[in-house]
Amino acid sequence: MQIYGIIYLKQIIKFMSFILKKKLLNLYNFKPSGPFLLSFGILVGGTSFTMFLNLFLGVIDQIYIIYALFTWFWLRIVEILFNILSKKNNKLFSFSLSWQFPILLICLLGLFHIKLPIYFLASIALIDLLLFFLINIYKNINLSWQKMIIGFVAGSIIIGLSNIHTGTLPWINELAYVGIVGTDYLRDAAVANSWSEYSSISHGIHGLLFEPYHVLFAIFIDPFISDTVNVIKVFTILANIMMPTFLIYGCSKLIIYMGSTYISKNWLLILMFFILTFASIDYVLGQRSLLIATLLYISVIPLLYYAVSK
Repeated sequence: MQIYGIIYLKQIIKFMSFILKKKLLNLYNFKPSGPFLLSFGILVGGTSFTMFLNLFLGVIDQIYIIYALFTWFWLRIVEILFNILSKKNNKLFSFSLSWQFPILLICLLGLFHIKLPIYFLASIALIDLLLFFLINIYKNINLSWQKMIIGFVAGSIIIGLSNIHTGTLPWINELAYVGIVGTDYLRDAAVANSWSEYSSISHGIHGLLFEPYHVLFAIFIDPFISDTVNVIKVFTILANIMMPTFLIYGCSKLIIYMGSTYISKNWLLILMFFILTFASIDYVLGQRSLLIATLLYISVIPLLYYAVSK
């Protein structure tokens, strides 16, 4: 009886392994899109630039790598959801839903002061990153290394220029302790900490009048704040690593699916022209309220376009 039990258990394990393997490989059956590969290059460029600047402090802060992996995880979720939803739905509508999901989830966590398990998610992201490249290289999938290199170079330049203009440098974390940073950083940090610690938006920064300033921004920031990552460091991570990646990805998707055939085919050129001239990306990255508003606006544009086009 015991022998039959062992054999039965082995068959169950074998069957579950087959199912898991089949489902797991399905996540890598989709050919990575051009915007995804370009955004990955932006991610590597932003992370490399931030860690290079951090060397001036004499240390290599591993938290930037952790958050870079988390950004990869977030980006992959959006890409996978889009590929799944677009099989049966309009591409613009599918993109809007896939884009909104992580943002609204993070806001929901912030509303109830639930912290993101960053290290756990980063571990999953590292495994996924390795599998992604190994499987795609094994299948001889064209990964458009040129787009990744363009993203890396463009990301480093754009984020570098943004740092010069907005001061989102890695060492503002240390300078904040002695007050040698822009007043906006200290004001926004006070608002975010007020929500994170006391579930209330600070009223003192604009005098005695009640001012519900940056409410959504503070809620969005809350899940990222921890004992090891204070709010000022979260500002740096958002401005240099996470948001450039998502802004490039989101804008690329809008250009491709909302533009004419000519614009869609030349989306990379249109994107660079847009980012370097009209977008004022440095201002978006340096202003927390405008940053979260831009993320939400990217998901609203395709919905409005989809509704009007119907």
